[in-house]
Amino acid sequence: MFKFKSKRMNQMNVRISIYLGVTTVIAVTLLSALFYMSASSIVLNDALKQTSEAVEQSGKYIEGYLDKVKSLSDLIAMHPDTIDSLKNESDESKNALKALLDVASDSDDRIVSIALIGKDGGMVYAGAQMLMETSSDMMDESWYMEAKNSHQMPALNSARRTEFTMDKNTWVVSVSREIVDEDNRHLGVLLIDIDYNFIEDYLVSLPLGDTGYAFIVSANGQVVYHPDVSYFADAKKAQSLISICELGPGHQSEIGLITFKTEIGHSDWIMVGLSSLDNVAFLRRQLVESMILVGLIVMVLGMIGGALMAKRMTSPIEKLENAMKTIDGKWRHVSIPAAGSSEVVELTMQYNNMLDKIKSLLQELTDKQEMIRKYELQALQSQINPHFLYNTLDTIIWLAEFGETDKVVLVTKSLAELLRLSLKQDEGLITLKEELDHVSHYLTIQEERYAEELDYEIICSMDASLYMVPKLILQPIVENAIYHGIREGGAHGHISIEINQSEENLWIDIADNGKGFDPAKPMNEDRVRLGGVGLSNVDQRLKLVYGEDFGLKIDSKIGVGTTVTFTIPKR
Repeated sequence: MFKFKSKRMNQMNVRISIYLGVTTVIAVTLLSALFYMSASSIVLNDALKQTSEAVEQSGKYIEGYLDKVKSLSDLIAMHPDTIDSLKNESDESKNALKALLDVASDSDDRIVSIALIGKDGGMVYAGAQMLMETSSDMMDESWYMEAKNSHQMPALNSARRTEFTMDKNTWVVSVSREIVDEDNRHLGVLLIDIDYNFIEDYLVSLPLGDTGYAFIVSANGQVVYHPDVSYFADAKKAQSLISICELGPGHQSEIGLITFKTEIGHSDWIMVGLSSLDNVAFLRRQLVESMILVGLIVMVLGMIGGALMAKRMTSPIEKLENAMKTIDGKWRHVSIPAAGSSEVVELTMQYNNMLDKIKSLLQELTDKQEMIRKYELQALQSQINPHFLYNTLDTIIWLAEFGETDKVVLVTKSLAELLRLSLKQDEGLITLKEELDHVSHYLTIQEERYAEELDYEIICSMDASLYMVPKLILQPIVENAIYHGIREGGAHGHISIEINQSEENLWIDIADNGKGFDPAKPMNEDRVRLGGVGLSNVDQRLKLVYGEDFGLKIDSKIGVGTTVTFTIPKR
């Protein structure tokens, strides 16, 4: 039963159905998350926009009212009756000023009182009486100097300048203005007290949510308005408002509110609105519920559609599978009805092409194996050149007849080592050191044979025992250089073998100063063969072992010499 279930789960249509179902779930989840974040961002930005517009509008209302009060103060301050009463202090001028102040006070229900105080302490007022310290020289009174230098900036005070209490009903917002004559000489100050509740009238209807609120602070950090009066007496709470003012506009996750601030013109006040996320949370909850419902519907439909699609996709493949089961060992082509789907027809064509390529690769592999065996046989046969052996023995006899005992020993040892290395038949690859030793012994014999007509050098700065190379790749090149380059050149011959390396490869250069040849002209067989193994043989062996990108590169100039270069991977 378990095996049946495992086999069932491994069927392509079942797995495709599962994959499509999982993909649908992941896609719906990701899209839902993306849509949720996008929609939440839109809702949050909309809430921020509403908050900013509401706060700015309320700030404009307060700013407009303060501008109206300041305009009134300018009108009173520049009125001739005001200047005349402060200069002459006659009863007639004071009565005219009193009538002016009464009219101004009656023009706005929010004005609690208006007072004009001269620099000598005289006072004319309208509305509620203002109780304050006066003297014959008002320049000595601190509240008077503050009013004189206020530049018409509104300030929060208790009504009539009494001691500040926590009863909001006694609070007023005072606007002060200095009065000067036509020569800009100080005459007095004008004080207008406004009912504090005018601020609340503009802020009470702000759409800031259930827990949202607005507050106003002055530039010097004084709390001007807050729904909770404890913020006026508690320094820590007041400082927390200053910290909120320093925040930028937007959603403040640490307090869970949206903030926006605006400066109120004609004052040094800053109004900050803090909106709760009640509407945002409600919309998000509705959004999540809608997405869950839509997501479930889409996933169910996706899984049903995936199962149907998987069945449709795998049905023609199953037909092809049954057709492929009839294949025999002769690599015959698979055939299915021509009415099959285009994908199955294409797959069948590619499968038949693959069969052809397999047959071709097998034949090529067989040919290569045959060629390798052929070259191994040729290499084995060429390890000992009978002519070279005869000439070497003749050289030993010649040296013995002339009493060159040391040279006889040297040539004999070199021949022995040469024979020992050449007769190793159990290895296709040998170390670079062994190959260099082999060619060194060969060149030692040839150097003695040609006496003063030949010398050589081998340059290798690395540890040659670390790298493997094909057997007998240097001697055929050196032998070719001697017989077809140096010997026919007529001058003193020199052969140089130099090995360099990079991170991945070894570079081997074999150079001679023989007569050279024109590489553009084809080389005949006698010119490149040395007793069965020639340059083409070495080139083919390198490509068989390392690939078509590796092989001999020959650079030759007539009268200058020839350089044979090849590269071997370090691996």
